[in-house]
Amino acid sequence: MLAQRLIHSFFADASRFQEPRGREEEGDAATAAPRAPVSYEHWWDATAPGLDEGSVGAAASSLDTLPAIPEGINLETSGCTPDNTWDNGSLDDLPDPREYHTAVWTGTTMIVWGGFNGSHLLNTGSRYDPLTDTWSSTSTVGAPTERQNHTAVWTGTTMIVWGGQQSGGSALGTGGRYNPLTDAWLPVSTINAAGGRSNHTAVWTGSEMLVWGGKSSVFALNSGGRYDPAADSWTAMSTNSAPAGRFDHVAVWSGSAMVIWSGYNSTYVNTGGRYNPSTNTWMATSLTLPPAARSGARAVWTGSLMVVWGGTNGAPLDSGGRYDPALDAWSPTSATNAPSARRGASAVWTGNRMLIWGGEAGADGLNTGRAYDPVADAWEIAAALDAPSGRRNHTAVWTGDRMIVWGGTASAGSYLNSGGRYDPSGGGTWTPTSMGTAPPPRAGHTAVWTGTAMLIWGGRDGSGALGDGARYDPLADVWSPVSLTGAPTSRSAHTAVWTGSVMVIWGGNDGSATLDTGGRYDPVSDTWSPTSTSGAPSPRTSHTAIWSGSVMVVWGGTPDLSTALGSGGRYNPVSDAWSGISLTGAPAPRRDHTAVWTGALMVVWGGRDGAGTALNSGAQYLPSADSWLTATSTGTGIAAARYLHTATWNGSVMVVWGGTNGTSAMNSGSRYNPGSNTWALTSVFGAPTPRTGHSGVAAGSTVVIWGGLAGTYQNTGARYNPSTDLWSAVSTTGAPAGRQQHTALWMGGWMLVWGGFGDAFRNTGGRYALGQNTDLDGDGYSVCAGDCNDANPAIHPGAVEICNGVDDNCIDGIDEGFDQDADGLTSCGGDCDDGNPQVWQPPRETSSLTLVPPAALGWDSQDSVAGPGTSYDLTSGSLGPGTGIDFAAAACLQSASLSSGTDPRPDPAAGFAYWYLSRARNSCGVGTYGTVQRDASIPACP
Repeated sequence: MLAQRLIHSFFADASRFQEPRGREEEGDAATAAPRAPVSYEHWWDATAPGLDEGSVGAAASSLDTLPAIPEGINLETSGCTPDNTWDNGSLDDLPDPREYHTAVWTGTTMIVWGGFNGSHLLNTGSRYDPLTDTWSSTSTVGAPTERQNHTAVWTGTTMIVWGGQQSGGSALGTGGRYNPLTDAWLPVSTINAAGGRSNHTAVWTGSEMLVWGGKSSVFALNSGGRYDPAADSWTAMSTNSAPAGRFDHVAVWSGSAMVIWSGYNSTYVNTGGRYNPSTNTWMATSLTLPPAARSGARAVWTGSLMVVWGGTNGAPLDSGGRYDPALDAWSPTSATNAPSARRGASAVWTGNRMLIWGGEAGADGLNTGRAYDPVADAWEIAAALDAPSGRRNHTAVWTGDRMIVWGGTASAGSYLNSGGRYDPSGGGTWTPTSMGTAPPPRAGHTAVWTGTAMLIWGGRDGSGALGDGARYDPLADVWSPVSLTGAPTSRSAHTAVWTGSVMVIWGGNDGSATLDTGGRYDPVSDTWSPTSTSGAPSPRTSHTAIWSGSVMVVWGGTPDLSTALGSGGRYNPVSDAWSGISLTGAPAPRRDHTAVWTGALMVVWGGRDGAGTALNSGAQYLPSADSWLTATSTGTGIAAARYLHTATWNGSVMVVWGGTNGTSAMNSGSRYNPGSNTWALTSVFGAPTPRTGHSGVAAGSTVVIWGGLAGTYQNTGARYNPSTDLWSAVSTTGAPAGRQQHTALWMGGWMLVWGGFGDAFRNTGGRYALGQNTDLDGDGYSVCAGDCNDANPAIHPGAVEICNGVDDNCIDGIDEGFDQDADGLTSCGGDCDDGNPQVWQPPRETSSLTLVPPAALGWDSQDSVAGPGTSYDLTSGSLGPGTGIDFAAAACLQSASLSSGTDPRPDPAAGFAYWYLSRARNSCGVGTYGTVQRDASIPACP
């Protein structure tokens, strides 16, 4: 309602609102001389006491409920992803943290590959484009086996990986050829190949890869081999006059010979040799004035000299030397302004300088370096501002104008997947390498599936609890941030549920205290609303939460990690209200338990009590009646007591698996039928290895177990069929790196894995295709056969399309044939008049009613909301000091007209004003003036 004809912003300039005159001036307003305008405050002080504030209604009604989000999404718009395969998109483009990997420069991209992430060896890699600052993962199909301390050379078209150390420490004599343009691998022949080795060297001659030295599983080697990738063939390398066996030495290609030097073979050495592949002969390097014996040095070729620096002889070194193979002569590198002593550094040649960077001199990595001019024998300071964090055992490549460093370890157990680009021109500047568009690494976060996107929030990293999140769209394969305005405080070990329209997060720990707060996030509007604390359960973490369809049910947990709770609460996100949970018949207090929603009731099971004792008890809870129905059976077939396990509901049974009994991890489980209150043990044949911190999701009727901690961080898993009690392995080809405390969810045809901890906090993940060529819902069609929702047997190709907001027959879109007036909406989709293309919704209450002097009125159009066939009534009446508002005396100024109007009446009498109300109407109904009482009081417009 517009309660005054003139609003505050232009009140003082309105000649139609005048100060009251004396009685002698009362009379015909048209002939009365106007007086000076009065202020808004003057008029309001006199008028307000006569107005009834209780009769004023809302300016606009609340927003309509948004349409339901579809249950699943198919990543493939054409073709079909094979079952049991990983297609991770950008989720794993950023390489996992690692050391002892390799890196080559192709001319446009840096390729990193292999190495060790602290838990296991890797056969993964990624291509980094410094121009776009983007990563793209390398295929694992046909890739060499996992390894570290291998070598890699760039041929001009192909990266050749060879040798290295496999799990268990034995040396490898295998390799692969990788084409970055096709993202494809070819094997390296093993016929006549050099013997298996690690910590060797390899150089590229222009036509062959020369491999030499290294160590087998036991001995230092003085043998090698020549590999021709064009012919995929090996040629033996002479050992006549070859240097003594060694590993961790250096090697460069001079243009005509391979020069090797230094290393270790039970003692540090300062000898070397020059190998000429044209003659297959060796010549020793001079022993006159060579640098001190060492291993782990770094070397570059300048075009005429080999420059060697750093390394260790039992202690880090800060010396080096220059070797001229043409003269077979050594000269020392200057010690003035040299970098501090270090080992595990990197070195690149820029064309006129050797850049030394990183390494270690003690427990922690360094982030300093120097530039060396071999002509002037002088060191120059390299910029340190904005340099990457200190590290060792990283890699570095030279692009032609920049050095790119990447990976390594900052200290024991702290593995890195960060890096930087260093431009030595203009005094030197650093720019970090991209960490991708995903949110920062974390574990202990939550994730929910909205039907179109994965929402992640909270968690923790090495610095503490986090208070941010992001949305991942798997169809577009893109991340977007979640608003922080009004977001809950930072936390981890909280819970999150998806209601169909909002994500509700609650509880957890902020690093110093447990919490009883939360928030509701609407991804459509990208806005947060707090959850009420009135009546909320007590602060807690390690609890469970399920969504019943109308309320979030929170139960159990711990306030202090030393006691357990047996209480909870039910939260209604629409009313923002909590109600309690009955204690009658409730299970014993517990934490680190599980809870599933069956569609009719919540089943709580397992966990540990306040003393840390594992439990194998539970109960069924009906939220609508606030009633604990029955305790879960403890009879035949029950799973052994455990906590930190998973429990998934596959539509007919709850499958409990894994976890720990407090002494050791488990790979057993059981199936619980709440209808009969009975258990049946799961087979251990083919089951994953014992583990905790894993994930379990229900993919239709199948349960998928993945990841976790089993001595090492796992990237393995298995699929379980409760009906047949059979396990089958989840493919590890293309699987994300091992991790625990990650999230995993089912999005219909795909399992999404993200985040977690695996020797480092991760912000990578994967998409696992399951059952796309298997009929999961028993309707005769798989995803590959065109089933657009293989979790619902009523939806499939050939089904009868009904008007229900769903694509029942998987063709031609949703509710085809039901939009009678072709306005884009159907009757079941909310069109209230499907015979009129100008109307589709009943009118709402009008809003933003505004007067534009002298007498023009307008309000917000409802064309886009209700349809352009919507028209409007405008009514008005008088008000003044002591008179109030008499709605029954209202006059109709316009009826069923456009969304604007005018008032033809003369100005109100002195000291009085006009009030106005508008309402909308169309073929679906008549709107409101704000309240039922007001609608009944105001005379109808004709």
